[in-house]
Amino acid sequence: MSAKLHTLALLILILLGCASRMQSGQNMELNPIGAGRETGLEFPVPNDTLSPQSGQPSRAQATRLGSNVNTVYNDFAPIRYADRIYFTSAFFNSGQKVPVNQIFSATQGFPPKPVHENLSETGINTSHMSFSAEGRRMYYTVCETQKSSSEQICNLYYRDRAYDGYWMFNKRLPRHINLDGYTTTQPSVGIDRFLKKEVLFFASNRPGGKGGFDIWCSVIENDGSFGDPFPLPFNTPQDDVTPFFYQPDQTLFFSTNSPETATGNDIFRSTKSGAQTWTEPEMLSQPFNSPYDDLYFTLHTSSKRAYFTSNRPGSLGYDIYEAPIFTEVVAPVFNALDSSALTNVQVELLEMASGQADTFSVKDGANEVRFSLDLEKNYRITATATGFLTDTVFLNTAGMHYFNASEQAFYLKTKTMLVVRTFSALDSLPLSGVSVKLGTGPDGGKPVFQNRGSANEHSFFVGFGQKYYLEGMKNGYRTASSETVVSDDDGQAETVYQNLYLSPFPGLPLSLYFDNDKPRWVNPLDSTSKLTYEQTFREFLDRKAVFVKNYTEGLESSEANAAERQVLTFFEHEVEANFKLLQGICTQLEELLNEGYRLEVIAEGDASPLASAEYNQRLTGRRISCVRNYLKTWNGGALQPFIASGKLVISDGCPSKEKTSNENIMVISDSNDRRQSEFSPAASRLRRVTIKEIRIKVPKA
Repeated sequence: MSAKLHTLALLILILLGCASRMQSGQNMELNPIGAGRETGLEFPVPNDTLSPQSGQPSRAQATRLGSNVNTVYNDFAPIRYADRIYFTSAFFNSGQKVPVNQIFSATQGFPPKPVHENLSETGINTSHMSFSAEGRRMYYTVCETQKSSSEQICNLYYRDRAYDGYWMFNKRLPRHINLDGYTTTQPSVGIDRFLKKEVLFFASNRPGGKGGFDIWCSVIENDGSFGDPFPLPFNTPQDDVTPFFYQPDQTLFFSTNSPETATGNDIFRSTKSGAQTWTEPEMLSQPFNSPYDDLYFTLHTSSKRAYFTSNRPGSLGYDIYEAPIFTEVVAPVFNALDSSALTNVQVELLEMASGQADTFSVKDGANEVRFSLDLEKNYRITATATGFLTDTVFLNTAGMHYFNASEQAFYLKTKTMLVVRTFSALDSLPLSGVSVKLGTGPDGGKPVFQNRGSANEHSFFVGFGQKYYLEGMKNGYRTASSETVVSDDDGQAETVYQNLYLSPFPGLPLSLYFDNDKPRWVNPLDSTSKLTYEQTFREFLDRKAVFVKNYTEGLESSEANAAERQVLTFFEHEVEANFKLLQGICTQLEELLNEGYRLEVIAEGDASPLASAEYNQRLTGRRISCVRNYLKTWNGGALQPFIASGKLVISDGCPSKEKTSNENIMVISDSNDRRQSEFSPAASRLRRVTIKEIRIKVPKA
């Protein structure tokens, strides 16, 4: 048989199941069906050709049903209902020379027999049994040859169960389901949880699809009528056939020979995700799909078995196979710090009830293992690696309804622990309630936050030779930062300590803003000023309207409104707000100085790039002088004695000539464009003095 059904004629052959599989020269009547099915249902025989690839410990294998089910004819459309399996195969009526399809049923230990509901008329084929959710109705396909064209046309029929348990007379589905002149076949029914109604799926080559055979759906209304059928969204221009709706998880299984299934008809699944929506179809893996044709997939949850039809090697054409339903787990192992792959890892799989354990080793530079889990069981999976802490997860396979592959990643933590201890910079006493962030990069890559409340220790698992960046944050304190490299010079110590000292000056760094080219000089070489920052701040604030006017001038209405909001926001939330913060910092300075602390205020000056670097250096000197004058005169000169005695020092932390010329290349330095270079918030933010840090020089004795 061909590994791919390339023609519609051959597709119909297997869909209808009419073809004999006798070799040339054999007599069909040497194995007459009916007379030849007298033994009990045989146990499956393993098909070793479907064993997983070497090195993969999966137990996924398909087995071909015994010879009393699989014959020299096409055997297909298996479905298990309770303890009975139904399937379609060829059958000889008395005096017939050509077999017809009939539906058979069998139970373990008893021979299969044609069901009474088969149509008995000569030349009529009956196939594809399907039951409604409550078991009160059966659907099936009836195919017969058209006298006008000698073409086989199939239609759907159903029977309802009578009160005494017997099946009533057969009924043909209405004409809008069985469209004249086209084949309608392979019914499958179930309850749609989104629509809260029963739905009927079937395959048909009727017009309106995407080409060939498509899968269609009809909603069965509460009054029993069938809604107009509609094609499913994932149909392809090729043949999409053999639908099976698995009601428990609203999944439709089907087969297609679309181009992506280059090795034959393959089985796919798609799950309902809404009233009219489905997930992207996903191809099933081994053992259900092979390089040959695989169709008619069905599930039976109670026995944990899946059934399907295939013409893979070992078959006498198209035969019925079964496979156990379980889940296969892929377990990759990573370093929890940076998500890098870990090799030389061992993974132990323990089945909790029996205590049976298996150990798998990651080899050849890989970082993952694969293993299979039975259904309805609890497992403990443990990953271990040298130098790392063991990681354990628990998995329960209850409710898994079909073979699938899932991933359970392990992230192992190193055995070395970095303990970050937080202290107050004032008195070096433990400081609790600090949030500590650990990152593997200066931007805080892969940060971990911890807040221990009353404790001042924060623990992180780290690796040797790696640089780490730390930040400690607490309301009322300035954020403290540090970097450390965990060294292994003394061997792999289990605990490494790092201290963070938090200073009680929140809001730092604090920027204090100035008007353009202010304060002005008396002598062009002046690098100091007699003005205080409060004086320059008030003058700058009084010019807010001037900045609004010049920054919005010439703009359209909407642009002007946006520009005005930018200027007003800058003045309110940065210029004015930061001046209030400065007042609060001065209060803190006075309190700490009165308690005996020695403090150093580190200030840096900046300027916009309108003037030369030499001019800007003198200008920023004047600006720092204004801030120093403000501290001297604050609160009636409360800080002046400490400045005079050297207990409070105001230092220029960085010479302005090193930073004024290249800080913000986005700000226009063209003096002719005053809107951008003088009145824009971006340019205004460069005209500042920044209090970068306040250092505690000597703690109180």
